[in-house]
Amino acid sequence: MRDLRAMVEDLVMRGADDWVDAAEVAWVAKSIGQAVDDASIRELSIEVIRHVLDEGLMTIGDVSFDGFSMWELPTDEAIEKVERVWRGLGRAPNLGDVCWLENTETGTLFAERLFEQRDERGE
Repeated sequence: MRDLRAMVEDLVMRGADDWVDAAEVAWVAKSIGQAVDDASIRELSIEVIRHVLDEGLMTIGDVSFDGFSMWELPTDEAIEKVERVWRGLGRAPNLGDVCWLENTETGTLFAERLFEQRDERGE
């Protein structure tokens, strides 16, 4: 049972602390989205990535010794690149493969609200 909202919330909360790589997105697709095979993990991961980009919660790019470098691509082109690179791996991504995500200011504020709600519920 996939829960897109729960996956988005999880990624944005992860992004409040650090950049999020494709391997983490795949883990979220498996653990929260309950995707079971490589194709469904990839497809669900890409759907979640598109959602956080479309909602302005995260940006996509690469990480190097200089830090995060956002891709200067429209969302559709960025998603095409993610899909092409991910398929080219022929396996699930490892740390640093495919892409990285960074919270936007909006994403960080959203994550802070989610943390507050979680604390209020005593989780």
